[in-house]
Order: sequence, then C-alpha cells, then structure tokens
Amino acid sequence: MNYDLELEKAILGIMIIDASIIPNITREIQESDFFDNFHREVFRVILTLNAKGGADLVSLNTETGGKNPGFIAALPDIMASSSNWQYYTRKIKKLSMVRGLGVLLENARMTLPDAVERDLSELIRCLTKLSDVSGGNNIKSARELIVPMIEKVELAVKTRGAMVGLDTGFSGLNEKLDGFQSEYIIIGARPSIGKTSLAVNMMVKMAQKGIKTGFISIEMQNIKIMMRLLSDVTNINSRSLRNGYLSGNNINQVCSSGERIAEYPFYIDDASQDLESVVSSCRSMVRILGIQVIFIDHAGMITVKDDIPGWDKASKISKTIKSVQKELNIPIILLSQVGRQTENKPPCLADLRGSGSFEEDADTVMFLHRERTESINDEPMDAELNISKARDGEIGIVPLLFFPKLTRFVDRIENKR
Repeated sequence: MNYDLELEKAILGIMIIDASIIPNITREIQESDFFDNFHREVFRVILTLNAKGGADLVSLNTETGGKNPGFIAALPDIMASSSNWQYYTRKIKKLSMVRGLGVLLENARMTLPDAVERDLSELIRCLTKLSDVSGGNNIKSARELIVPMIEKVELAVKTRGAMVGLDTGFSGLNEKLDGFQSEYIIIGARPSIGKTSLAVNMMVKMAQKGIKTGFISIEMQNIKIMMRLLSDVTNINSRSLRNGYLSGNNINQVCSSGERIAEYPFYIDDASQDLESVVSSCRSMVRILGIQVIFIDHAGMITVKDDIPGWDKASKISKTIKSVQKELNIPIILLSQVGRQTENKPPCLADLRGSGSFEEDADTVMFLHRERTESINDEPMDAELNISKARDGEIGIVPLLFFPKLTRFVDRIENKR
C-alpha cells in the first residue's frame, strides 16, 4: 500500500499539540505529500492559522467548513509522540515518492515515439526531484548553515595553498579562479580564434590528471576532436595527421600515444544537437559515468524545438544550462561566439551573441582573444584569456601562447621557462 492514513493523522495531531515543531515538519513535507484530500486541507489550514497566531480545534473546524468535526476533535487524542515527528514525516515523504514514481512510470508507458526524447528528459528531471527525500529540507536557517560554513573555512586553513576547484591545466587561470569551481562558465571568442582548441587542451590536461571529463560537441564530429587531441599529445601538427604525411617515427609515436589516450577518462558526445538532448547527455554523463566537468561546444549551434524568436531561444538555452549545472553541481563550460564588432579587438561582456541572459546567468565569463595574423615557421603567437566576470574569483588577463600547427594553447610564463 502506498499510503498510511494513520501516520498522516499522527502528524496533524502533533501539529495541533505542539506548534513549535511545525517549522521542522514543513521543512520535511508539503501539502501534496498527504494522500487523503481532507488531510491535505487540514494541514494547509493549520499552517494558515499558525501564521495568524495559532490553531485551535474550534477555528480548525470552522476553517475546514465543519465537514468532519469528529475527526478534528479527535486529533489531540491520537497517541503520537512529538519526538518522533521526523520518523513520521520521512515515512509520509517516501510513500508520496512511491505514488509520484507510479504516475511517472504510467506517463512514460504512454509516451509516443516522436516525443520520447522530450519525455525521457522530463522523466529524469522528475526522478531527480523525487530522489530528494528530505523535501523542503533544502531550506536552511542561518543556525543550520553556520556549522558547515565554519567547517569549510577550517578545511581551507588546513589545506592552505591547495586549489579548491578542478585544475584547468593553465597555471594563470588557476591562480585567478582557484581552478574550475562548480559553476556555469562561459568561454567566448570570434570564430576560428581557438575556442574548441582551448577546450580540448583543457580536457587533455584534466584527463591526464585523472579528472573525468565530458565533451558535448554540437559543431564537430568526435573523430575530428580526437585528431586535435592526438596532435596535442604527440606534438605532430594536425595537418600532417589529416593528410597522412608521417614519418615512420611519427607513426610509432601515434600508436604509442593512442594507447595512452585510450586510458584517459574523457567522453565525447557528438550526437546531441537540441537543448533537451544536451541536458539529457549532461545528466547521463554525471550520473552514469561519474563525469566531473563538462564542456559544451557551442551555444550558437544548440537547437530549441519551441518556435520562439532567436533572443528568447538564447535565453532559454542559457537558463536551462544554468539550471542543469546547479542540479548536477559540477563545472559546466559553455563555449559561445561573440559578435562581429569585436573583430581584431578584445571582446567584452556586451559582445556575447544572442542574449543578455548569458552574461546574467553565468557565474564566470572569459574571452579568448588573439590576432588573426599568420604565424611564420609555427612561431607561437600571443593570446589572452580575459576573465570579465567571476563571482568567486579574480577578473583580469591570463596571458597565453598559441601554436597554430598544433592548435595548442599554453601558459605564456610556462613556455618562457
């Protein structure tokens, strides 16, 4: 049986007997968690009366329309200990989850083929919501938050100097951001400046450190990404890898590096093109594969099934990515193009294409910039990452060097050593 009417009565009785426990109860369960409709109404009325000064049996009977005076009168006589309120609420919550799961599965059974991706994404979202047994327990008072806050400060003191976030592979970026935090991060640039190359460079360096990395490529095929990655690892220019002009030594290098790369903990999805598929892929990567950071390349290529204007589309993409980042609690790095007006000059926040939502929603925004001039003899070219927004980091310039034939970015300081 997926409900327990006696437990529901017990909670209502405790709320009448001891109003001081009501805030604790409402952090655990909500009106919708009750199975019986009248129990839901009584719960709602008790909360309303308590907010006005207190609930008593007379006012409770009046506010419920006198529909069941015998039930109301018997509430204080229910043999339930107020000290067991948490056991009761959690049991009620779990039964509510069972009922909710049943509804979801029934809806899933009725899914039509054309709507399977949309409904699957919604099913995963709802299952995630159902899995939070504590219900309203995500609302915390200052008293409840002070202890974990102090513990975090104590840990920072003990690990003084250690990086808090994930190692980006670039020392200058790590210094300013303390690594990639669990945030919604945007890297913007003009086309062909090197957004994808920078993301692949980061992915390689993270994977080499054992960080599980996901890459959702809407623009490029997975094999092309792997070719860039192979060029980065082997120091063989990407053109030679594409056209096959390799020496025997290079071929041996490709084979040995391929074996190493096969062990790297990164995963590429080049099939997700629309927003719902991207979100579903993010969830699968984290929950099934244990991915710790995800790159999405890029915002302008993500399609939205709704028939909405471009501005609203960009806003929906940004807010959806922000929402799934908070849900999964990992760094999600979204690559984005900037407007033509930034050609040959460093871009800024106002230049992000599509919508002000990107600038507003993102926790960290940085722009990759370099000159488009051709490099002679593959001499490294100056480049920079301009951190223009950082909620918990430092804004400013991170100097880089770019090697065109290897499509590789490195720290400018690191290269000089």
